[in-house]
Amino acid sequence: MSLPKLNVIFPMAGDGIRFGGVFKPFQYAGESYFIELAKERFNIFAPFFTLHYYLIYRQDQEEKYSVKSKLLELFPHDTLHFCIIPTKTIGPLHTVLTSLKTNYLDGFSFVCDCDLSIGLQPFLNYLLSEDVPDYIVSLYTISKANWFEWGKAVLDESNTLIQFCEKENPSLNGTVMGLIGCHFIKDINSLLPYENISNFSHAFQEELLTSRKCSFVSITDTHFFGTPQQLTAYKLQIAQKKSFFIDIDGTIIHTTDPLTYDSLSVRLLPQTIETLTEYKKQGHQIILTTSRKNKVKLIKLLEDLHIPYDELITNLPSGQRIIINDKKPYAPLLCMAVAYQPDRDHGISNIRGISYPAVIRKMYGCSAADVYLLEVQGKKVIRKYIKKTLDKSIHCENLKRQLDEIKRFNFYWKNSCPTILETFENNDEFYYDMEYLEHYVPLSTLHISEQIRVLDNILNNLFTNIYCYKKSINGIEWLNAYIQEKITPKLNEIEQYDEIFYNIVNAPFIKINNTVTKGLRTILEEIDISRYAPSDIQPIHGDLTLENILYCVEENDIKLIDHSGAKYMDSHYLDLGKVFQSVIAKYEGWKDIQLFRLIDKDTYELNPFNLNISAEDFEPLLKFFKDQTDPFKKGLFYMITHLIRAVPYIYKKDMQRALYAAVLSCWYFSVLEQG
Repeated sequence: MSLPKLNVIFPMAGDGIRFGGVFKPFQYAGESYFIELAKERFNIFAPFFTLHYYLIYRQDQEEKYSVKSKLLELFPHDTLHFCIIPTKTIGPLHTVLTSLKTNYLDGFSFVCDCDLSIGLQPFLNYLLSEDVPDYIVSLYTISKANWFEWGKAVLDESNTLIQFCEKENPSLNGTVMGLIGCHFIKDINSLLPYENISNFSHAFQEELLTSRKCSFVSITDTHFFGTPQQLTAYKLQIAQKKSFFIDIDGTIIHTTDPLTYDSLSVRLLPQTIETLTEYKKQGHQIILTTSRKNKVKLIKLLEDLHIPYDELITNLPSGQRIIINDKKPYAPLLCMAVAYQPDRDHGISNIRGISYPAVIRKMYGCSAADVYLLEVQGKKVIRKYIKKTLDKSIHCENLKRQLDEIKRFNFYWKNSCPTILETFENNDEFYYDMEYLEHYVPLSTLHISEQIRVLDNILNNLFTNIYCYKKSINGIEWLNAYIQEKITPKLNEIEQYDEIFYNIVNAPFIKINNTVTKGLRTILEEIDISRYAPSDIQPIHGDLTLENILYCVEENDIKLIDHSGAKYMDSHYLDLGKVFQSVIAKYEGWKDIQLFRLIDKDTYELNPFNLNISAEDFEPLLKFFKDQTDPFKKGLFYMITHLIRAVPYIYKKDMQRALYAAVLSCWYFSVLEQG
């Protein structure tokens, strides 16, 4: 007895504008064409129906893409009907009805877009029932924010369809769901009265006024790739499906000596079947690997033990198994090769693989590391991530050091930094996750009076909990080393930029706001550095700018972030210099104003917004340095060195601001020497 016929119609006459005008069915999604992914889902009906596929497209598309020969090559064992229409149409419904005028069709039919792949199981019970509805539409849960992107259906309280509409908002109240472009029509010819309507949603709205029965199925198994964004999301969905390469002996079954193929002599390790079943349920692939040689006996053993798997690889060496897999550009945070080494006979029940987090947005970051705001298990977290490459090796070590400093500060001064949630490292990448401080703001955003009050609190805690771990040093020797290691190399780099930068570094005299000062090398050669030498070193933050101090006004709470640039112990005047960089040099405000005018290569006019400074204004901060002489000048000196060190970094982003930082360093040196 022959099976009843089921038509599957793919309207494919669109221009594919969102993909640059290519023929969308032949657009790639991974290794498969769109049309392959859309069509393969209909295999579920093959045991119950004889499937006939109707491919509708334009004559010019046939001429340009050889559609017929390509489809015959792709689907050599299927019954294909090629419906070539002469001109463009106004929409998918119009495409189908244009084809019906020259290609006779009747009976059960699906009309499906080729840029989606959905689970069709919910349709099957309807189609096998005695009372098949006239129409069955597929619906998808959408948020109100996305209504404008979807054709929609409205359900009343009894889950009855009461309205269809396209991109416009519904006029009736009820549950609004998205209308997926895959519909069942009991008699395809019932659509003929709507030949002047472009979209199925409008035709279905008209059908609600008739006596015909319209039902719906709710679809959850979905892949959409109709836009470049959806295609990227689809690739990401697929990339999150894992391939578990699992050894057999000692990993899922107890090791025996000698090895046996007798299922009565083999013991499964705890939770093996449950774990493997969960992998399968989540859509992952299970590839069992083993050094055993007798594949036939092994297959029988696995069947007897009811072990689920997809592939079996035998006769492997018993040594290392190395997985090499490329990093996906559309999933930068997804580790593509993960290794686990459970102890022999300990099982796999705790192994799930690393999941791809929901990326809310990429955050601003000054370092070579990428900073992301993520959602992990329903909570927002900050991830600082770096890929291990030769050019980033030093930056990777710095990120690890930053992590250690956060832990150290939190140990010395409890809750002074965000809580570290997770760390991860393999041969290719390193990252750490920390809590997201949602109600905190950078201290730089507050008024100067509030900044000084909070800084008073911070310095009090730093001296009480951090700076107290100190070591006496030869300060002049330490400062000479600091200049040779940190300042001189920067001057050598800066002078290479151009003639103007060379002049700032090496000129005997420069005129700034009608005041004559010296070039940076001349100043450093003539300055009495003993006045700025520290007497001891201690743990420090290293980058204590106001941007790296987060403050919660409601809870009066402080969090320090982005420790950077310091040795294991350094002078706390480096921290004071960073504070001064924010409150005196007002570094965070440079991007918002006109900073200076270059009169000629030796003459500059600076914006005075950060030039008038007074030690008295910062007395609340300086009181903590009571064992030191003239802490204000020391802080100013190290602020200047920070500005010099920042010039090459700024230069990569903004040459004008880099020039300003260099000139401003000369100005502050003149203030320091005069004061």
